[in-house]
Amino acid sequence: MWAFVIRRLAVGLLTLFLITFLVYGLIRAMPGDPIALNDEGDPKRQILLEDRKALERMYGLDKPWYIAYWTWAGNVLQGELGDSITADKRPVKTVIGERIGPTLVLSASSLILAYLISVPLGLLSVARSGKWDERVGSLFLYVLYSFPSFVAALMLQIFVAVKLGWFPLQYMRSDGYEKLSAWGQIVDLAWHATLPVIVFTYGSLAYYSRFIRSNMEEVVRQDYIRTARAKGLGEFAVIVKHAFRNTLIPFVTKIGLSLPELLGGSVIIERIFSWPGLGQLYLSAISGRNYPVIMAQTLIFAVLTLAGQFLADVLYALVDPRVRIEDSGE
Repeated sequence: MWAFVIRRLAVGLLTLFLITFLVYGLIRAMPGDPIALNDEGDPKRQILLEDRKALERMYGLDKPWYIAYWTWAGNVLQGELGDSITADKRPVKTVIGERIGPTLVLSASSLILAYLISVPLGLLSVARSGKWDERVGSLFLYVLYSFPSFVAALMLQIFVAVKLGWFPLQYMRSDGYEKLSAWGQIVDLAWHATLPVIVFTYGSLAYYSRFIRSNMEEVVRQDYIRTARAKGLGEFAVIVKHAFRNTLIPFVTKIGLSLPELLGGSVIIERIFSWPGLGQLYLSAISGRNYPVIMAQTLIFAVLTLAGQFLADVLYALVDPRVRIEDSGE
């Protein structure tokens, strides 16, 4: 088992290096001067040539990208992500730290809802397989899964927020949020988060439901399931206690791969709802050529993705020992 874990860690570290190395080269190749872009054309904020050269040295812009990368990587190993290329020059850790909470509100809520709803839906669709209600439900899930999230976001804004006025159109908090009680702040945050969470959830809900059903359909055809039914077990016991247990391996993999979604956010959805999360920060960093923020977020997303894959591989190997044997080539 330890050999399996070490091999997976080695592959993950190599992949992380390649991702950050290539992304660093790509962002340095983008047109536009980050220092000039972030002074927003304000004459009062124009800097002297000496100050510009000092900033270029500070951010490694005076060196070829493949050399500056190693400086950045060395700083990261020391826990230093640098300062943002903006007027306030705030530490990147602070800038990103302010956006993690809003993104977690949306992503964690949507993932929990998606799992809580999709598992019963998937099991129900298997139990009702072939019946008219199951076919209607499957068609509805297919439509949800294929429907673009940004279109759904805009439609919810138009009909639910603007015409009906049930929920806020944009933003994360109401005016006077700080004056509310603790419970009032929670309610206000939930009120503003409802529409974005719905948009985040519906696609995942459809996907996981179909995923569970497709895996369950293979399992219910196995001989031991027929044997369980022949013994007189009810359909609920057969599906939940026997069939679903044996679909946990691929489902565990999906849970591990969902880890990056917790902090990945969604650039489009956060932009539409003016939600101050990591997705919107990533977009503004790219448009402003804010290299330190871009690289820090790329590093976070890459680490989460690789950690999710590593966790899924390890859990997969624990559930099914054959994976370790096949990986070792025995």
